[in-house]
Amino acid sequence: MDDRGDEERPAQPQPVVTSDDAHRPAREFLAEVQARKEALGLVDDEVKTESLRNRGATRTPAKRLLLSRIQQRATAAGLRPVKSYFQPLGEEF
Repeated sequence: MDDRGDEERPAQPQPVVTSDDAHRPAREFLAEVQARKEALGLVDDEVKTESLRNRGATRTPAKRLLLSRIQQRATAAGLRPVKSYFQPLGEEF
């Protein structure tokens, strides 16, 4: 008999989401993220960020479509889209 299912696992922390969070404007959320990054000493260095970015050579068509829609929505909302690589295979990045 296997006892692994009987042991208690520590509870995973759950994010606290209030009704106000669900309707908070994206700009406000992004400003808070930037403030937290600065407080933690994280630097948005273009070269460092680019070196960590996934180039997408093996992305599935579904993921490419998802990234394309994310970019379209950000642009429509007047936000600077996060740089991502979602061009169809064969096109230059």
